[in-house]
Amino acid sequence: MNQELNDLNNLLGEELLCSLLNTKAKKLEYYIENQHQIPSVVEDKLRNVSAIVRNLQGCYPPNRIRKFFENKNSKLGFKKPREIMSGDWWPRDHEVLSVLMLSADMKG
Repeated sequence: MNQELNDLNNLLGEELLCSLLNTKAKKLEYYIENQHQIPSVVEDKLRNVSAIVRNLQGCYPPNRIRKFFENKNSKLGFKKPREIMSGDWWPRDHEVLSVLMLSADMKG
């Protein structure tokens, strides 16, 4: 989980990743260094973000993966994935699952 979190931080950037995980930069740094201290709610979100990124990797360069979270999409009701996945979102929310399915559709 530690390497995965570090890789996502490098790929997405701290600001975007903190927004998606609903955490502060200092907490993110702490989680990267102390993987066993990641709260389950953050870990659940991390797994979801990782699944989305994995769907997009190999098909898109890093900048396009970051743009995926920032661009409005008609399949998401013209919302940005980042909008849907902000605040206290839950990985099994209908809209969040729509983001996951969209990322899977984009991979091939």
